[in-house]
Amino acid sequence: GMAARTPESASPEQVLGEPITTASDVYSLGVLLYELVVGRSPYGDSVDTPAALVRAICEGRPERPSDVRRRGTFGDSDTSGPLATPRALRRELDWILLTALRKEPERRYASVDELAEDLRRLLNARPVHAHPDSWHYRTGKWLRRHWALATAAVLVVVALAGGLVARTPETRRAEQAAAESEATTEFLASLFFSANPYGSDAATNETTARDLLDLGAERLRTELADQPRVQARLSEQIAEIYLDLNLPQSARPLLEQAAAARARIPDDRKALTGTVFFQGRLEAELGEFERAVELLSRATTMAQEAYGADSPVVAIPLYEKAHCLRLLGRWDEAEATLDRVIAIREAEDPPSLSALGLAHSELGVVVAARGDLDAAERHQKDALEAFRQAYGDRHPETAGVQRRLAAVATMRQDFATAAAAMREVVEVDRSAFGVDPKVAGDLVLLGSALRDNGELEAATAAFEDALATLRQVDSSDGGVAASAKAGLGRTL
Repeated sequence: GMAARTPESASPEQVLGEPITTASDVYSLGVLLYELVVGRSPYGDSVDTPAALVRAICEGRPERPSDVRRRGTFGDSDTSGPLATPRALRRELDWILLTALRKEPERRYASVDELAEDLRRLLNARPVHAHPDSWHYRTGKWLRRHWALATAAVLVVVALAGGLVARTPETRRAEQAAAESEATTEFLASLFFSANPYGSDAATNETTARDLLDLGAERLRTELADQPRVQARLSEQIAEIYLDLNLPQSARPLLEQAAAARARIPDDRKALTGTVFFQGRLEAELGEFERAVELLSRATTMAQEAYGADSPVVAIPLYEKAHCLRLLGRWDEAEATLDRVIAIREAEDPPSLSALGLAHSELGVVVAARGDLDAAERHQKDALEAFRQAYGDRHPETAGVQRRLAAVATMRQDFATAAAAMREVVEVDRSAFGVDPKVAGDLVLLGSALRDNGELEAATAAFEDALATLRQVDSSDGGVAASAKAGLGRTL
């Protein structure tokens, strides 16, 4: 088997420390193909801690790709996407991907070659091995491969009865979606075959995934020009995987290509809004905050035109824009933008508590930087209440707001309150993340608050606990280690 994997592509047996076989490689490639086809991890968007990821890998059942594609943020849904129709193709892609992702190794494809063979069979309209044999299924495949022969007599009867039925708009849309389905599947399958990274000399699964992505990105520059919707979606999905691999520079040209492709589609304005938003977030991740503000402003205008000025969709790019404005030190603009986000979120019925909490917490940081600690505390408490309703008391997101409240208390020199808040943060994060550098960082903040409050023995214990945690995980986070050592030195 392949030794190194990115965490989300690890197989259940790898997570559990069991023997790794070729079936483990099939699982990891299944994760990658799922992300390419669907545009997100098979474990969904709610996996936000290492412990939750382990549970999802070992126990969770991936949602059918076709069901995921029915949903989309900026209008990119299954009604127009490449997995919309035909129904049989959508169903067979589900079977192939979910077979590769079965929890039990013996129930997956026995090898990568078998997975590739099923993709070939799908392209050639032959029965795939991922589904049990049935007369109805095999007959349907034969009819599709020999459609002209099978329908000749039917067409004669229809013609004699009064002529062929005219092509309706619905028919044309179905034909377009079917063509997009075929183009998507053919591109992914041919990419899978031509990459050929599965020989015995393949070093790691991470390398295999990178090779596959790089080849896909290169081919997308020249292929599928006649299918701009497919080209855009695949470009965005590969870009998102590059970001998951912490390769944002590789994602940038793909998003530019996706935006250019969507601009050529007359009825794709909502999806183009999402692409421009994605570009803005990427520029922010790269530290290009001025460019990010420009793109996010454009995405906001487009969202207002497509969805209405007060739509919750408008709040999405507005929030990201406000974050960038804060990082640029443009406090007045950031505050005004966040006020608008909060107004939109509060008008939702029912409100999106997590989004409302994020906006209040971000605004709390902005006003704290301007010295208004009363307003900062008020907004962080509003955020804490929203997150408690959304996630509960013992969730990392809730703990994150507690950490910001501790920072406000420290600015007020209310060190007892800061220490109490950080104790809760340490407890929640330790439960969620276990032995982790994040917990070490929390312990350093706790130690600082305890020291400033005069609790020197407890502060010493917190700093020593932070250093012990870093040693356990063999962390290279020198900043946290240096802070812990400095804090310990000032406390002793």
